[in-house]
Amino acid sequence: MNRRVFGALVAFWGCTFGVAGCTAGNAPPPRVILVSIDTLRADHLGLYGYERDTSPFLDAFAREAVVFRGALSQSAFTLVSHHSLFTARYPLRLIRETNGADLAALASLEDPRGSLISTFAALRPAPLFEALRRKGYTTAAFTDGVWMSAEMGFDRGFDFFNAEGGHLAWILPRVFGWLDAHRSERFFLFIHTYDTHSPYHGSEPYNSRFCRDHSRHISLRMRCNQAQCGATPLMKLQLTDADLRAVTDHYDGAIARVDAALETLWRRLERLQLLAESLIIVISDHGESLGEHDQVGHGGLHLEQLRVPLIVKFPDSWRIPATTIEDPVELVDVMPTVYDALGMELPEGVDGRSLIPGHAEGKGIRRYAVAQTAFEEGRDTITNPAKRAILDPGHWFLIHDSRGASVTAFDLQHDERALQGEASPPSGVVTELLAGLESRNSTGSAGAGEVPRLEMSEKLKAELRALGYGTE
Repeated sequence: MNRRVFGALVAFWGCTFGVAGCTAGNAPPPRVILVSIDTLRADHLGLYGYERDTSPFLDAFAREAVVFRGALSQSAFTLVSHHSLFTARYPLRLIRETNGADLAALASLEDPRGSLISTFAALRPAPLFEALRRKGYTTAAFTDGVWMSAEMGFDRGFDFFNAEGGHLAWILPRVFGWLDAHRSERFFLFIHTYDTHSPYHGSEPYNSRFCRDHSRHISLRMRCNQAQCGATPLMKLQLTDADLRAVTDHYDGAIARVDAALETLWRRLERLQLLAESLIIVISDHGESLGEHDQVGHGGLHLEQLRVPLIVKFPDSWRIPATTIEDPVELVDVMPTVYDALGMELPEGVDGRSLIPGHAEGKGIRRYAVAQTAFEEGRDTITNPAKRAILDPGHWFLIHDSRGASVTAFDLQHDERALQGEASPPSGVVTELLAGLESRNSTGSAGAGEVPRLEMSEKLKAELRALGYGTE
């Protein structure tokens, strides 16, 4: 670890041990704002080292915040990832608590996709938001709908829930109306958008920001429509290098669009005098493959689909220095951080831990980060959701397939992005990483039996097709 990173860690994690100006004794923030930018991979933001100027506002915001460079999503599937985020529980724990299934049961499913959707739409553990309401915080959510809808169980625990969608520029006027009416209250506000989700086609000038040839992307969309592709249409096509450049150009333009919309949100918060003392957290639920591993899309366990941005801006009065943390953290840590900031005790059975400096009950930073369950990979829908992955940053990334007890490992010292193919780690490393995976497989409480197959509304099916998902 270099001196700069070590110094940042000392300043951040050591600040409650007598260093002036840190969190001890500070008042809970009157507002918490959590923003989820669906399908935003971390390494396409300037603050994570991307060479294109996709995110000038977020880059500037990050210079006043704490940036976690080792953040990992627990699933590359919006439905699973957000439920895991909101409950601070790992996906396998939630599955176990809902229908009693373990890894062996998942590996034997005949309809893994339908079972995952039905299970997570039917989750019954009370969201942590209900306790926020009891604490006196008004809770509100504005989402882009589809997976993030009441039909999928995301309205539970919110005083106000709006899933009309329309991407962030269309969502924000509704948010602003709500803020005008509730600005004097203590509140928790959740905002979600699909701006960076496929088909990566937005409004000008962002659609042309990095795109050299619109016709290439238009032809891709036409080919998808003509082929009547199923889940994630672009993933179903054999793409050329030129196709992939067009896809990446439009994806980056979509990031620029959401970045501009976020700046609009921040300016409104400033005008309403709601910004300075708020706890603000910006995340994504998962990343995206853009040609890596011969894929365009998400749903598997490749590293580019799991690494996500996590940016935390603490209240100004807390005087926590802006810094960058390299160590692994997980999206299940977000709600424990909110609870800690508000002086609330977490219920039993959560898997996350607070990211507030020095408040992690002496546990320090995680050694590993994990992901659980897979939805689909490549051009065929995946038939085994009982896959898991574990990240040891700077050392190893390992994917474990429980069905065949097989392991795929990547040596991150020589293959930082886990792209070059399978490596052969020492047996001791594999044993250690598998033990790390097993330590996160909490059995939880047994469920009440099988979850009935979810019958989707026709409206939801149409919305899923628009996002590139098959609904057969």
